[in-house]
Amino acid sequence: MLIKLGIVGAILLVGGLIFSSEIDILFPSNSISIAESLKHDIGDIGVKTSESVEKTLDISIDKVVGKTSDQINDGISTAKESSKDLSTELTTINPIKTINDFFKINPEKSDDTSEK
Repeated sequence: MLIKLGIVGAILLVGGLIFSSEIDILFPSNSISIAESLKHDIGDIGVKTSESVEKTLDISIDKVVGKTSDQINDGISTAKESSKDLSTELTTINPIKTINDFFKINPEKSDDTSEK
């Protein structure tokens, strides 16, 4: 049995040596092309991943900037409205009347102080 296997192996070995150039033509070195293909695919995956991350970051930054600008605009409009309200309150203040009211003596209080 071992002799038969040896003979078959020798025939295959001699056939491989004789027809090696034809075998290379029929079956080119796939291991090299597979390795290059894997390198290329890994490079493409890296590029696609970085592009996806960039797009996601751009979208997130745009959302944050949009929300922030909206909040700033709301704050500015609120400040404008409150300043308008404050300016109308300031125009209604009469300083002379306020000073007179401050120094005006209340008759009820003066009577209370004289009794003591």
